[in-house]
Amino acid sequence: NPGYEGNGKNCTDLNECDLGTHLCHANATCSNLNGTYNCSCNEGFHGSGLNCSDIDECQVGSHDCHDNATCKNNHGNHLCTCNKGYQGNGTHCNEINECMMNMSRCDKNANCTNTDGSYNCSCNHGYKGDGFNCTDINECAMNTSNCDSNARCTNTEGSFNCSCNRGYH
Repeated sequence: NPGYEGNGKNCTDLNECDLGTHLCHANATCSNLNGTYNCSCNEGFHGSGLNCSDIDECQVGSHDCHDNATCKNNHGNHLCTCNKGYQGNGTHCNEINECMMNMSRCDKNANCTNTDGSYNCSCNHGYKGDGFNCTDINECAMNTSNCDSNARCTNTEGSFNCSCNRGYH
């Protein structure tokens, strides 16, 4: 009978798996049975065992990636990588506080505000700009100081000073 060898009186099972005579797919495992064998697709693959296809865990949602991670399908498995602004192993991702860790690119005259996965920069009072580049506002030149008409306005970094003219206090 197929799957056996011998002289007809004494027959022994042929191990097609060990002999390499099986027809299992390269991504399947061969299991010897009496007189035959069985093929089953390896983890990360699906099919009959004679034909096995990669399972895209990312597409079918069977991955274990964190909500703040990106899933990348690989042949037979997947890889989870934390998104920008997060750190961890991909299955666990923690938000990075760029402000507390001095990782922001905010100007020295700006305030850093941590956000989910990122941060915002805003110029301090007395400065103007986008938070990454802040320049002093010259309140004296812009006539936005509240100095008295009998006082002299002197611009300072981020502010201004008023000093009374001679004869006034």
